[in-house]
Amino acid sequence: MQKPASTQALAMASEWVRSGRVRRCLVGGVDVLCDLTIEGFRSLGLLVNEPCRPFDKNRKGINLSEAAAFLCLERLDGAASPKALVSGYGFSTDAYHMAAPTPSGHGSLVAMKAALASAMIEAQKVSWVHAHGTGSLA
Repeated sequence: MQKPASTQALAMASEWVRSGRVRRCLVGGVDVLCDLTIEGFRSLGLLVNEPCRPFDKNRKGINLSEAAAFLCLERLDGAASPKALVSGYGFSTDAYHMAAPTPSGHGSLVAMKAALASAMIEAQKVSWVHAHGTGSLA
């Protein structure tokens, strides 16, 4: 998993709310570009000026941008009408490579199994997956 800090923060905030440690928690993440990041990706030949197509077999490379997103998690009460629920989460750190998962997919499998166990659901019940695709060839 790349840039896991905001995902881990979301999981931690979920636990804090679920356990009663806090009633609500503001959680989010920020990705700020710097010259080192831009030049690093440029030196690897990964930057392109056309739209990124992460899952296309003819993908050419990646686009870089800055972003920030925050949300407020809070404990449900009987009158609440939530927009979304955090049902579960899972992590793994296989330390295979700084920016790439192990080719076997073992770390991803561990994280997915942990997320399913945390949510107490079976894989067949999952209706949506948020995938991270960079558009790079490697």
